[in-house]
Amino acid sequence: ADSLSRQGLPAEFAGNLMMDCLQFKNPAVFQEKEGWVILLLPGSREEAYENMKDLTAAVVALEKLASEQGIKQRRCYFVALAGGLNFNELSKRLGPEGWVGAEPEAGEVEEGVCGRLSRVDAKGNLRITIVQGRFADLLAASDLVIGLAGTGNEQAAGLGKPVLTFPGRGAQFTKMFAERQKRLLGDSVCLVVREPEVVAEAALGILRDPAVQEKMGKSGRQRMGDPGGARKIALRIKEYLA
Repeated sequence: ADSLSRQGLPAEFAGNLMMDCLQFKNPAVFQEKEGWVILLLPGSREEAYENMKDLTAAVVALEKLASEQGIKQRRCYFVALAGGLNFNELSKRLGPEGWVGAEPEAGEVEEGVCGRLSRVDAKGNLRITIVQGRFADLLAASDLVIGLAGTGNEQAAGLGKPVLTFPGRGAQFTKMFAERQKRLLGDSVCLVVREPEVVAEAALGILRDPAVQEKMGKSGRQRMGDPGGARKIALRIKEYLA
């Protein structure tokens, strides 16, 4: 809007339609009172399966770093799996990486849980819960989003969630796309290189610094605007046509 105004056009910012597309049911289901909730967003297209290899590698590195630093605070990992993606296919792709898929436990299906990935190594048993259909609730419950998503990253920022990102391996979330998204979202996004140890260090740095979280959250809410943009834009169009 500022750029268009500088060109002499009567432009105004009324909000972002993305923020009106979030449907909340019960975020408390995924919240952790005594730990951090870390949400992984691999994207919504086919490349998400490959992106998950990098995201899970970051989880392994993060757990290793947390152990080395003596961090006792619990870490809970979730994946918001897009409707067009399949948990069984995800498990199959991550099998060679040492991850094993498991069916949801009793009562979890109703909460949107479609499965769980686990990996046993020298640091213990890592678990990642895979959820479909509860994207808004997962965002609301999260303390940090590590995302390789377009709209998903932007909605997370709009809710005031710190977003950590790095270029993916597919045609969608490229280095150029990530850099453009960073320019759009400003300080709400931390963009790093695609190295598990770098991602892990950045993640813990954000999680352990309330001042950084506050700064990132404020920037995201400012850049994306409050919910209600769709109605405001519609009313402005109606006013113009009248």
